Amino acid sequence: DAVSSGEDAVKRAGEIKPDLVLMDIRLEGKLGGINAAQQIKKEFNIPVVYLTAYADENTLKNAKYTEPFGYLIKPFEDRELHATIEMAFYRYSMEKRLRDAKRKIELLHETARNLVSFDSEEEVYRETILASEEILNFSKCYIFKQSEDKLSLKSVSSQLKSEKNMAVDY
Repeated sequence: DAVSSGEDAVKRAGEIKPDLVLMDIRLEGKLGGINAAQQIKKEFNIPVVYLTAYADENTLKNAKYTEPFGYLIKPFEDRELHATIEMAFYRYSMEKRLRDAKRKIELLHETARNLVSFDSEEEVYRETILASEEILNFSKCYIFKQSEDKLSLKSVSSQLKSEKNMAVDY
């Protein structure tokens, strides 16, 4: 969908939630392309690629602060557009993976801090199993404790309760 104003671009992006926005820097309306791109990124976390005839230093400087996923100067070749879009999707995917990994690390850190507040080993084991299942998406979790020359199974995922009395010699 093509729109002619920055306000319409933000509104339309919110309605259809596209995977990517191709944005001209110069748009009608009070918002303009750069401000619209900034708002789209902030509100909807949708990557923006600029397609524009403007490449002066001031325009480039202002566009840079919106952290676009690409910047193509008109006229451009289809091959350039395709490559730019592919790279934008790849970068967006990698940034999402990084954000997800960071969130998991934060949750694990929070869980680790909370472990010291539990009164029993069983509570620590239970919370560790839950964190492994929920945060790390593990389907099978085992917690062993070493004593002398044996490993004793102390806790397992709920779906593995039948293995509770397993011991391993090493």
